[in-house]
Amino acid sequence: MKKLGTLLLFIPLFAFAQTTTISNQYKRAEEYALSLNADSAFKLLFSLAYNYNFKDYEKLSTNEQFETLTSDNRWLKLLTIVERNELNYLKLDQKLILILDTIHKEDQEPRNAIPGIEERYGKESKELKNHWKTIDRKDSINLYKVEKILKERGWLGPDIIGEKGNSTLFLIIQHSPVETQVKYLPMMQKAAKKGDAKWTSLALLEDRVHLKTGKKQIYGSQIGRDKTTGEYFIYPIRYPDKVDERRRKIGLIPLDDYLKNWNLKWDSLKHIERNNKSDSRKLTGVWKYLNTTNKTDSKPNTGKKELFVFFYSGRFQKIVHGLELEGTWKVDRNKLFLTTNNETEAYYLYILIKKRLILSKENSPRPNEKIHYIRQK
Repeated sequence: MKKLGTLLLFIPLFAFAQTTTISNQYKRAEEYALSLNADSAFKLLFSLAYNYNFKDYEKLSTNEQFETLTSDNRWLKLLTIVERNELNYLKLDQKLILILDTIHKEDQEPRNAIPGIEERYGKESKELKNHWKTIDRKDSINLYKVEKILKERGWLGPDIIGEKGNSTLFLIIQHSPVETQVKYLPMMQKAAKKGDAKWTSLALLEDRVHLKTGKKQIYGSQIGRDKTTGEYFIYPIRYPDKVDERRRKIGLIPLDDYLKNWNLKWDSLKHIERNNKSDSRKLTGVWKYLNTTNKTDSKPNTGKKELFVFFYSGRFQKIVHGLELEGTWKVDRNKLFLTTNNETEAYYLYILIKKRLILSKENSPRPNEKIHYIRQK
């Protein structure tokens, strides 16, 4: 409880800076009003109302310095916005906002310091490794606090904890272990549908969860960096030729514009080619059948004895209960094509990671059925 008290008393530096900005802008608006420069005065006052959620209705409406503005049609509109801001503020959970402000600071400040440490000591330095240990410790503490909020209150919207508080919930879950991300992804999906979470933030979390669980990302938000060359690259995208259509539906900018942040250029055909090569490399080797699962079955089917051998040459061998079947294989656009005796079967690569493969047969009468394999040494 002592720590909680410290959190509640903490006033972040950004809040002080924001208060100073509001005060200075308000004084300048008064000066413009007194000098009969109504346009400049209203420009500043509307900026306060929209950008800083200025909410002191009584102070504004009774200020004699703004007497020259009251006959202007814009005055009533301004008062309406400020009154709405005041009402919205009264609905906010101010104590919880202060706690989340502190959590946000503890999450972002150490991460913002990373470029400076890299530049001063190097990417592989002891100083940077120790800094990441500090970040990991703070992440654990922050996650404990946020999980407590989510358990007791659910995924709260901006109408209760403000825009920054709402974003903080997402940030902490995004920086948590994949098991935690998977746990809270459905909660955030429901919150987004109700307007209590941003679709753009949800896209980041969904992409991260997909990649960490062996799937391809959906929106192309996750960018990697080659440890040897330092060059940035785009992690594999599912159906990359339709990625901008998916991004547009949730309000994201085109992928090519997004990638400019890393000096990258989007080329869906090259990305498909790169994905195919990457999937082929991962698939080459020996895979042992584990089980077949279906949402409608309570128990997985584990009775089949089967081995798949995918050769680098593009040929495969399938051994089922001692019987051998040979043919050719290739990967294209997240599908595995197996050809034997001029007949081709297609499987979706549902999950493909180093030691785990899950296939789903195309046009299967059981669309929810998943075939699980495990890599053999």
